[in-house]
Amino acid sequence: MPTSSAWSPLGDHPARPRPSAVGIVLAVLFAWPVMVSVPPVYPKYMVVFAFAAAAWFSFEGLRHHALVAWLFPPVALLWLNPLSGGEWFTRTGPAFFLPHAALALLCAVAAYSFTATEKR
Repeated sequence: MPTSSAWSPLGDHPARPRPSAVGIVLAVLFAWPVMVSVPPVYPKYMVVFAFAAAAWFSFEGLRHHALVAWLFPPVALLWLNPLSGGEWFTRTGPAFFLPHAALALLCAVAAYSFTATEKR
């Protein structure tokens, strides 16, 4: 892994990356709800996954000097809406689709960049 102190959009990552399995699984987990019917009550475990994923990817991204890591906290804060009784994630529409798509894309970018490991 290259060690540089300069910040870049994707941070320090291997020349021949092997994507992070955790990042790929989280990307699929957040993309899946937009492909099925919207639940009448948004599951609490998805809120926990959103905050945990944002915390972990932010930490790893800042450690690897990735500017994209700064996008995780504001996107994850959108998951406060179901906790406060909001209805964004219980109705079909852009308010449901866009946060899930954004977090899924951010997880995929992280999986293939700053959390990737070196191929042998």
